[in-house]
Amino acid sequence: MNTPTSKETSSVRDRSAAVYIRMSTDHQKFSVENQLVLLASYAQKNELTIVETFIDSGKSGLTLTRRSGLRDLLAKVAARDTSFGNILVLDVSRWGRFQDVDEGAHYEFLCRKAGIRLHYAGEQFQNDQSPISSIMKSIKRVMAAEYCRELSAKVKFGKDNIARKGFFLGGPPGYGLRRVMISEDGKIRSVLDPGEWKALQTDRVILRRGPRNEGRVIRQIYHLYVNKTWGAQRIANDLNAQGVPWLNGRPWSRSVIYKILTSEKYMGWLIVNKTSTDLGQRTSRRNPQDQWIVIKDAFGATVSADIFARAQYILARRLRTFTDEEVFRELRALLKKHGKLSYNIIMDFKGLPHRHSLMARFGGLFNLYKLAGYVPGPQSGQALLTMQTRRLLEATAQQMAAICKQAHILTERNKGRIKVLKIEGVRVSFTLCRWSAWLSRKRSHDCWAKIGDRKDISDFIVFIQFDRTNTVIDSYYVRPSKGLGPQDVPVNDADFGEYRQTSLEAVLAELQRLSRVG
Repeated sequence: MNTPTSKETSSVRDRSAAVYIRMSTDHQKFSVENQLVLLASYAQKNELTIVETFIDSGKSGLTLTRRSGLRDLLAKVAARDTSFGNILVLDVSRWGRFQDVDEGAHYEFLCRKAGIRLHYAGEQFQNDQSPISSIMKSIKRVMAAEYCRELSAKVKFGKDNIARKGFFLGGPPGYGLRRVMISEDGKIRSVLDPGEWKALQTDRVILRRGPRNEGRVIRQIYHLYVNKTWGAQRIANDLNAQGVPWLNGRPWSRSVIYKILTSEKYMGWLIVNKTSTDLGQRTSRRNPQDQWIVIKDAFGATVSADIFARAQYILARRLRTFTDEEVFRELRALLKKHGKLSYNIIMDFKGLPHRHSLMARFGGLFNLYKLAGYVPGPQSGQALLTMQTRRLLEATAQQMAAICKQAHILTERNKGRIKVLKIEGVRVSFTLCRWSAWLSRKRSHDCWAKIGDRKDISDFIVFIQFDRTNTVIDSYYVRPSKGLGPQDVPVNDADFGEYRQTSLEAVLAELQRLSRVG
């Protein structure tokens, strides 16, 4: 059997062609079948053999993003993995209506660089790189791009005109609302289910309120947010706990609650042109408010305009970025009004960021008091002690993590809990013990009391024991948590002496020993 020479292979490749077909909609005159017939006739006249076909059916020519057929063709060209030396396409617009006309020229250049000639079978000029051919292609590319721009402007004008009459343009209606199809003379035909389209081009779609139970949920969301000062996540959690489903039985989420709180549809307004997308782009941009098309009272309101406006005010206040001085000014006003500051006073005030944000930003509640010029009374001692305890436990966990890092031992935080650390997969919690004068007198020997209830699930507990002044850490006690009662604490060396360690390095060594034994 004779092996074809390189010259013969090149000759076969030059007489072979790939066909590229693009159709943007299913009812165009240049359907896939019609284009195939025209390109096959062109190939026959030019003595070319079609060996591969690439099709993008129902795809826009604005971008390359969703055109898998053209992407596959260009990928083969770039990889020099082609058995053809020609590409047949109906005309310049089928190659693409790119808004940057140089993009289509660039893809043609890639083919020419790979030794592949591009044929525009339906054009009245030969693509032979002559000056006339180059001029004609440039004009055709500009015309193809301009056609899309003009069509887009006409479609937008038509949709805006329909919206001004109070008709719904499309998309999901939202929770608590339904789409209703009406005839040309305004008679109701039917309520459209999700995924259903209107039957006739002359029909229109309007919005109306949905089932009463969904309307009650919408009003409950606004009531909890505006009157009860609940956050969006808390509202979502409450609805899920009640077993109230969102759309299609899905659970509620923080983002869904925010969408409901910010949608003017729930006070019966229809707003169009809030955002727009440039031709060939996938991301939208928000339009200035004077470009919005607002139709008030387009359908029945679910909530009043007053409660909607109050929700927007609270949202704006919560999302607003406050300077430190603005925060302190509001706190000083609260102090002047109430004569004191407290967690509940700050929580009930709507003119500040969320209390958790404030405490995280200023290092806790008592730091916030101090910066606002307020000195809490003795009744706040327990809260101060809790804050100091959390800081010490956090610092101890961080020191232990640093010691492990120096020893090349893997550590991680356990779901963000400040008192729990994982050391090579072993969960370690930290508990603080303060010297108790009352217990010491009652039991006639030194006793320590554990601060807080130990609720962290862990394999080992590190008890951090203060000295008798409760200002300096005296020692550490390492115990397996299994079999340890919730009230068990190191009371003296006689009871817990064998577990006593004097440094965190010694604690780490003991943890490693106990994990190997266990």
